[in-house]
Amino acid sequence: MNLPDYENVTKWLRAFRARPKKSKILIISILSVVILIILVVCVLPNIRRFIGQTPESPRFLITNPFLKKTSTIYVEAESNSANSNSSLKIEYDGHVMKNAGIPIPDTNPQMWHFTLYDSGLPDELLGEGSHELRLAFLGESFSEISRIFISKKAHLAVTDVVKPKFPSLGNTEIQTIEVDSARAFIEAIQPNRIIKLKAGTYNLSLATHVGNGHVKWVKTYDGYEPIIHNLCNLTIVGEENTKLVIEPRYSWVLNFQYCRNIVIQNITIGHMSEGYCTGGVISFTSSGNILIENSIFFGSGTYGVQLDKVDRLRFLRSTIKNCTYGLIGIHHSANIIFDNSVFENTGRFDLISIHESTSNVNFINCLIAGNWTGDFAPYLINIEKGCEEISLINSRITDNKIRRFVNQIDDLAMQDNVFSNNAFSDFSDKELSVIHAKQ
Repeated sequence: MNLPDYENVTKWLRAFRARPKKSKILIISILSVVILIILVVCVLPNIRRFIGQTPESPRFLITNPFLKKTSTIYVEAESNSANSNSSLKIEYDGHVMKNAGIPIPDTNPQMWHFTLYDSGLPDELLGEGSHELRLAFLGESFSEISRIFISKKAHLAVTDVVKPKFPSLGNTEIQTIEVDSARAFIEAIQPNRIIKLKAGTYNLSLATHVGNGHVKWVKTYDGYEPIIHNLCNLTIVGEENTKLVIEPRYSWVLNFQYCRNIVIQNITIGHMSEGYCTGGVISFTSSGNILIENSIFFGSGTYGVQLDKVDRLRFLRSTIKNCTYGLIGIHHSANIIFDNSVFENTGRFDLISIHESTSNVNFINCLIAGNWTGDFAPYLINIEKGCEEISLINSRITDNKIRRFVNQIDDLAMQDNVFSNNAFSDFSDKELSVIHAKQ
């Protein structure tokens, strides 16, 4: 590198010193701005790359928010930063309890359990009704407020926690793949994968000739549907404006069988045209540990979501709409949560069907609006005898032309709901709005 001539530098310094004071200040200011621009453009991005992004705040999910004061409360990690087997500190209605949340071994996502009754809290703080709960690891700030609801009607515990039958997420190497076509999407479906879909519409019917060891195509009345089977640790996440569709009206868009640790985020899924009798949006059979988040399911022939022999599903901040039979069908399943979600513009038969010894199904902070039924299978919620711990909490039910609300009111626990402008013949909106959990 050629260094500047010493005599020239000396001349420049003498000339600079001889300048008026105002001129010196102007030159120094200009140089300072130039240096600042260089720092912003060149240096700071490298610093951010070196230290990484701001860590994600841990998020937690209460899996049984409707309970007795003596019940065991179960907590599940809702974000990667919460997936640690450390103990939790708990704030209940402003009272802090350290090391109260005990980790449950070999759970993925990580789970904890604790009881309020044995925590030393005064009995008057464990009264029936709504209570605020916040959680955190020791030394960290508390999470956002969650709500639990104490009632004598609740059962003592949820269905036993089922340990994963497949390798946990923490013991396997996860591969991330980006795709931009239906063919690439089907090819990418494998265990231990994060599939990122670029924005656009993916017509799965254009990839019926594509398969792998975990996807097979099954003939239906008017085409083929994909069966995704025997895998674990699969995340499917879309960019903004990502849509998965299928052409046959009688096929499920996605049909999962014998799968565990499945995540679906930020995707709109549905049919290209409406159908009847068979085929819905998404189905899970003999599966568990499922998260559906920030997604929209539309235009099915039967239900937006169907569950059979499923343990632990979370449906968060998502929507089911414009289906031609009903919203949700649940059979032989347990520990299901629909939270902060919307169910709208769907109708014909029973909209939410809960059958065959299903337990611990919770609808929390949901909107149910603009739906309808006829005289046959006329219910918003149909609960078969033998199902238990079904709750509707802090939700809004409005503008529904549904003939009947529920077939067995005593089997549905309700708390803090708002009913308006509905056409139920079995209960008025006023009656339902004042019903809290039966004492």
